[in-house]
Amino acid sequence: MDPLTAAALSATLIPLVTGAAGEAGKAAWASLASYVRSKLRHDPAAVAAVGVLEQQPADVGTVTKLAVSLAAEADRDTDAAAWLRTWHDDAAKVTATVTHNTISGTVHGNAVQGGNIGSVTF
Repeated sequence: MDPLTAAALSATLIPLVTGAAGEAGKAAWASLASYVRSKLRHDPAAVAAVGVLEQQPADVGTVTKLAVSLAAEADRDTDAAAWLRTWHDDAAKVTATVTHNTISGTVHGNAVQGGNIGSVTF
């Protein structure tokens, strides 16, 4: 199994902390924040990053700092690595959005394309 990288963690964290991943993303973020505060309290940089991101979710620099701390913890501790791998795999599913729009036949005028927008699916 490939090790968790800071880049992979950052890519998953950004939509979670900014709210772009909806309610499921909020739940994934809350799970990680709780984990960091309880299991990684020995890492003040990680705990501080969680606090900053709760106040300033668009702070990409802090996302990177948290991701680096998490990746380093996963390298140091096999239990942390296992928990973070499971969390990351689940969170990545929440943040993965793939929309396929196809227009076929003859179309006159404008077309609107979209994916899931709230409870409306196109």
